[in-house]
Amino acid sequence: MTAYTIGLSDTSAPLEKMLARLDASEHLARARLHLGIAWIAVALRFPSRARAHLAEVDPRTSGAATDVNVRYHNVAACVAAAFADVDSFRREHAAWLEAARAHGPGAVAGVHYNGAKFFASFGLHEEARENIRQALHIARETRSRHAEECAHATAALCYVLSGDLSAARTAV
Repeated sequence: MTAYTIGLSDTSAPLEKMLARLDASEHLARARLHLGIAWIAVALRFPSRARAHLAEVDPRTSGAATDVNVRYHNVAACVAAAFADVDSFRREHAAWLEAARAHGPGAVAGVHYNGAKFFASFGLHEEARENIRQALHIARETRSRHAEECAHATAALCYVLSGDLSAARTAV
């Protein structure tokens, strides 16, 4: 993201070069690079490019490291949202949440508060609110100030999108 803000024209070029140098047998490293490139692509609003990199992630890596599964379904959910595909988003959000459970409570809270903004953007405000409730519950239970702050910030956005300005003010 920093590369984008300082004006580099191809923010993932260094990762693409690393990927080209990696041996095909380096499944986990290649998966992490594809996921990094996919995450950058979807964040910069290139969902087709992100989807292409997701397709290159070797399925054998899904059980190799919990972070790979979490990031894969995170990016896949973002791609589904970018294409306004609510059914695919729901499936990927559920898979993202399941993957996060294997990674830890901080990751689960992140899925909930990040997922909430997508649910809100689809106009699914009750689902957004439920995800915020879950994120706040986990944040408080684990005493994670970071997760709680992120949940409140996302809640404010979700409440504005639903037209509930009073709840947005409270969240801030």
